[in-house]
Amino acid sequence: MCVHTIRVQHTPLTINHQGPFPVVTLSFNLAPNASLARRSTPLNAAKDQIGMPPSIQATFQGTAAAFLRSLSNEPNLDFGCIGNRVHRPGHPLRDYIHPITILSTLPSAGVGRNFALLLCPPEFSIIALIGIILLIGIVKKTPS
Repeated sequence: MCVHTIRVQHTPLTINHQGPFPVVTLSFNLAPNASLARRSTPLNAAKDQIGMPPSIQATFQGTAAAFLRSLSNEPNLDFGCIGNRVHRPGHPLRDYIHPITILSTLPSAGVGRNFALLLCPPEFSIIALIGIILLIGIVKKTPS
């Protein structure tokens, strides 16, 4: 004689997939004044602490994934910008000591910029960013 049991339970109507794999999406919002760079590290640490089996993969999607992809290219971009800034000021002058003298004036311009931003209480805006870029360009372009 066979014994059967019947139980009533809830099941999803659909199963979401990403490619061939079934997926579960977890969403989160950031607190005010919180950055995604600071929050992605604790999320990855929590994922490692749970001890998920190797068959389960946890990845960021959407804006978080785009942000992390942009961070992976940042060192190359930084080295390219530094190389460009060292080469370009001395190139028209045909002298390689001038990049050092020109770039040595940027820290004092940065201190003045920070002092000016402290005197003006409005928050850092796109106009302030444009002003900073113009300041760096003017300092860099002015021959010593």
